[in-house]
Amino acid sequence: MKTEDAYKFIAEEGLECIGALPWESIAIETIVYNRSTRSKYWAVTGDERVRTSVAPSDAASSRAFEAALFLRDDLLKTTGHLCYGFTFTLFKDGQFDIQYRYDNPYKDIEEQIAAEQKNKGKA
Repeated sequence: MKTEDAYKFIAEEGLECIGALPWESIAIETIVYNRSTRSKYWAVTGDERVRTSVAPSDAASSRAFEAALFLRDDLLKTTGHLCYGFTFTLFKDGQFDIQYRYDNPYKDIEEQIAAEQKNKGKA
């Protein structure tokens, strides 16, 4: 897969989920786990954000899933930084913006588990 393909697949998934909702831009927030992803989709018009609950087709979901994992792995390989997710914004004119998330959303959970395991060893 190429980076351009990954962006295309993510945009296609967002377009499919927005359907007939009016939009100036589409925001797709994706969290990337080890071998899975979770996405939320919004149609944005002016200051209004409308979240859609429409699920993408299996084909679109599969392509976007592979694209998200590719982007995470490619960023790690090229920059040495692990990305935990991103917000992909598609505009009506076909332009897009992607903001990567580098903060670890699991850090607190991992620290809590480590502390619990340490305390079990003391008991």
